[in-house]
Amino acid sequence: MNKDNISREISIPHHTNKSISTIHQYRVLIGGLVVAISSTVWAQNRVVEIPKVSDFSLWESCTYVRNDNRGGNIEIARPIRTVVQWKDWLEFSDGKKNRSIEWDYIGRPESNRTWRKWPLKVWATWEYREDWKRADGTTVNTTQNVTVVWEEEVVTPAGKFQTFKIIYDGWYKTTNWVNGRQLDIYWYSPEAKADVKRMHDDRSNMYTQQMVECSKWESRQ
Repeated sequence: MNKDNISREISIPHHTNKSISTIHQYRVLIGGLVVAISSTVWAQNRVVEIPKVSDFSLWESCTYVRNDNRGGNIEIARPIRTVVQWKDWLEFSDGKKNRSIEWDYIGRPESNRTWRKWPLKVWATWEYREDWKRADGTTVNTTQNVTVVWEEEVVTPAGKFQTFKIIYDGWYKTTNWVNGRQLDIYWYSPEAKADVKRMHDDRSNMYTQQMVECSKWESRQ
């Protein structure tokens, strides 16, 4: 049903005392509602493909700040992601190690299940599973069910972004028999081609990470 049909279905009785301006207000309100509903349906139908290496330029860089949520929102890290050249191709660097650009979008090669499934769209679901090693050498298995729940506007120190909110909910277990629930929420911006915000909670570690600046994207607040 389009806006014109809705407007025609609203009949004002002849004996009413409502003014023409009031009738106009009704039509404006209904028209706005139709536009809002149409925008929501469009957002839910949007499909976003995985970024390509050719989408990035040498030396573009994004900086994040990670704050501990358990004790006063204290800054605990400031990760960076810089595009560098290795031999004949581009990679991401955190300032210490390089990694394949594809890893940021599909996961590391040792993942048993894809970290992120493409193309992205609202209501998409998959399972992520990976065995990895902590800095102390302990092997950890992470298994999470993933859902792209909706699109959401997010504001970070780097600016305002339209994002896909992606929830990873599951469990981790280690080789020394330490197990627990793990929840990760990511806000992925197709425009920035990056997660501009992340929240992590495994009961031992709780933090929020946000993009604070990106060389390719000026603040749009």
